[in-house]
Amino acid sequence: MENIKALKTRSDFLKIIAISSMFIDHVWVFFYPEDLYFRILWRLAFTIFAFQIAMWFNFTSNRKKYISRMFVFGLISQIPYFLAFDNGQFNIILTFTLALLALYFISEKKFFLLPVVIVPLILFDFEYSFIWILWPLIFYYFREYKLISLALFSFLIFIAVEINYIHYIQYYSIFWAILCLFMPYKNYFLSIPRNFFYIFYPWHLILLLILQNLIDK
Repeated sequence: MENIKALKTRSDFLKIIAISSMFIDHVWVFFYPEDLYFRILWRLAFTIFAFQIAMWFNFTSNRKKYISRMFVFGLISQIPYFLAFDNGQFNIILTFTLALLALYFISEKKFFLLPVVIVPLILFDFEYSFIWILWPLIFYYFREYKLISLALFSFLIFIAVEINYIHYIQYYSIFWAILCLFMPYKNYFLSIPRNFFYIFYPWHLILLLILQNLIDK
């Protein structure tokens, strides 16, 4: 079992990779939207964030506080997200929140509350929707069985691609899942504040919007 110090070190290293790849991906979305294949980088960030949710849900001492913090930052991020993408979706942090709620209800055996997660996904458009909910569940419940976790993760991607739920470039997520699951535990000499991602997410969208408007003038 990974101890909390090793987890924090590993988590910060992965967060830096994920945040960097997300930022580069969004630069391409804003300025080179037709270059689809460069967006393989977002598969990296998306997979890491799913893995992070499973890790921290397992180790956090206050799961309700963790979920509440995610929800608040998701609400804060919604206006910049809507201005940036104007697609009628709820942003990825709010999808994170639903994933955490699913984990919480299942872990507490409160299955009767799962409609709180499922109904919004049916009625509204959340970024990455159901697939995002399932990935953290796989990483969490099979955290001690890495090969099984990877096999289920890969199978889910295969099915989602086959039914045209996601684009086939999502297959690259399998490589990033291998990175998350099998990266050795060591000190990477990197550390970031706990809430850095939540603060960075809305502000990087605002920055890109400003740059886009300046370039378009």
